[in-house]
Amino acid sequence: MCIGKCRHCLRMSRVFLLLLFLFLTQLRGNCEVLHIVIVVCGNRGAQAFDALKSIILGTDALNAVRIHLFAEPLESILKDVILPLDQLVKGCARGAATYKIYDIDSSHQKHDSAFWSSKEKGFWTNRYRCSAQRLYSFQALESSVDAALYVDTDTLVLQNVHQLLHQLQAMRSQSALRANHSSDVGNHFEATEACSAASTCPSRMTTSTGGIIFSAADHCALSYVQSQRVPFYEPRGLQAGVIFVNITLYRTMNVLSEMDSILSYPGFDLKEGDQDALNIYASRHQNAILVMPPEYNWWGEFADCPLKPSVSNPEALPVILHGADMRWYLPIEPEFVKLYNLFHSIDVCKPFEDRTLSFELRGRSHVIAPAFWNQNADESRISD
Repeated sequence: MCIGKCRHCLRMSRVFLLLLFLFLTQLRGNCEVLHIVIVVCGNRGAQAFDALKSIILGTDALNAVRIHLFAEPLESILKDVILPLDQLVKGCARGAATYKIYDIDSSHQKHDSAFWSSKEKGFWTNRYRCSAQRLYSFQALESSVDAALYVDTDTLVLQNVHQLLHQLQAMRSQSALRANHSSDVGNHFEATEACSAASTCPSRMTTSTGGIIFSAADHCALSYVQSQRVPFYEPRGLQAGVIFVNITLYRTMNVLSEMDSILSYPGFDLKEGDQDALNIYASRHQNAILVMPPEYNWWGEFADCPLKPSVSNPEALPVILHGADMRWYLPIEPEFVKLYNLFHSIDVCKPFEDRTLSFELRGRSHVIAPAFWNQNADESRISD
């Protein structure tokens, strides 16, 4: 009599374990918490809250989003972000989102390097000093956080947050493949120390990190190619307004130390701040980068980065719309302005009568049904 040790039973056990693994993997993808990192400074509070509203509107599951909010100083965003966010997640969005606030001013969160003292009064620090903390903020997250998504304050999530989790899973899959083929791990900053100007530095210095650390979108413009100010991720550089980050690798590969070296190196003309720093890092560690599809960071209609229909996105609608270069406010993108004003006026807890949003984008009419307004969860939290 077979007691589970014969060949066909062992084979069935292996099949069962494989099916169980695949089921649990799928379950994790469906139920995983999405960690969002956002850095808010100066007068960007109201804009940041609109970005957070769009994220919550895209949730359709319990505990779907964990928001990590970095600010300098906290008092500057108390009215525009902290109080309304707290009211939202304790009110109609309870269970859908949680948040944690980090004070950049506190000594254990703020990372000052020689860069700040050497360029204290420069254009870079006036425009980018606060947002540069995105390069350091990941180090401050809880040790249990394996991966996170950074978004600029001038972004709007237009689709279900599960779309973002799909990209995160793609990043993990590619990371595992590259890690299996990894043979050397190195930091090549010393090799470029002799460079007296960015244009003389090697722009393609591939090293292996053992997996993907950053996933960002193609810059979709030729500014890096034309200026050659700094080494960049070819062919056009990376746009840093939306970044997926493997936090575990970020910590173990000591990315923080190399970013400090890049920011403090006098030979680099960092006019685009931490975006330049990310590109320099990516040019040295190309195997650590995964270029995401343009719909995850779409900031205008560029011939080199068109949005194309797909099975999962037949209308070629951006997953994340990015109002880079003040597109929320300037007439160069009137559709962006109208869409931002629409989200700014929304009360998440009071859905429109038909529970949809209508807007124009790319000369086409779109209607989306925010997942949060149409979920099967406790509808009593939302007042009609």
